[in-house]
Amino acid sequence: MATAFEHAKSGVVMTLTLDDLMSLCWQDSHHVRLLVTSGADRSVGAVARRFLDAGMTWEALASGMIPGEYVADWFTPCLEYATAVRDLAAGELVLVPATPRERDSADQATYYIFDGVHRCIVAAVEHLAGRTQYRPLIAVSIEPRPG
Repeated sequence: MATAFEHAKSGVVMTLTLDDLMSLCWQDSHHVRLLVTSGADRSVGAVARRFLDAGMTWEALASGMIPGEYVADWFTPCLEYATAVRDLAAGELVLVPATPRERDSADQATYYIFDGVHRCIVAAVEHLAGRTQYRPLIAVSIEPRPG
């Protein structure tokens, strides 16, 4: 059976399996440098495992209690999704084709998360931690990639 990614076309709505989610390329910015250091795997699954392996919590990140390079306020939406203040399933994620650099940094990811990075990382972390069962997320693929 083909995955959602194998059938994706411009503007196509997809239901992401857990494997689809874990293989997405996550962002690389100073906001999240603590989780995505230079040369580190940027796939959602790898970032989520680093978060858990380091014993991090959304509360500690959002309050700036963990030493390291990141922007604490960036993690406030993550805390809100993890504590059900915001609904993880509300609205669609927006995915764009991964660039060659993004594919190389995220285990050959097909897509980069254009909108929805907070929801993706929370869904992955909470599932891997065993705190929630994965509920498929809905995404829209946009091709070609906006400039």
